[in-house]
Amino acid sequence: MIPADKIKRIRGALGLAMSAGAMSVGVPLVIDAVRRAGRPDRKKSGSASRHVYVFCASDASDATKKRVFDKCAYYGMPVYELPITREELAHDIGKTGAVAAVAISNDGLAHKIIENLSYDDENTVTQNT
Repeated sequence: MIPADKIKRIRGALGLAMSAGAMSVGVPLVIDAVRRAGRPDRKKSGSASRHVYVFCASDASDATKKRVFDKCAYYGMPVYELPITREELAHDIGKTGAVAAVAISNDGLAHKIIENLSYDDENTVTQNT
């Protein structure tokens, strides 16, 4: 179980990423962002054009998780499961309804979330790629 103060920091970083315009929201846009980031840049041979970090809500359906995790594994992008629900995720980023997944393109904000997901050796969240 992740402590409440860590969850509060995660939720704050999610809102900040949305405000900064560094977030793709919803499964179709997340998959599109992963595809774009995983596609080699035409100007630089063999390198990825961008890197995104994908975060999935804890109560997303199994089919949604499989779709997102499989796409991230194929393109080599990291994906993490958040300790918050779809409704909480939507609320944190200023959306109504439910949001199952988001992709963050800002390394600093993504690392802030990942660092708060990992809080001790016993319960460290592992990257699902």
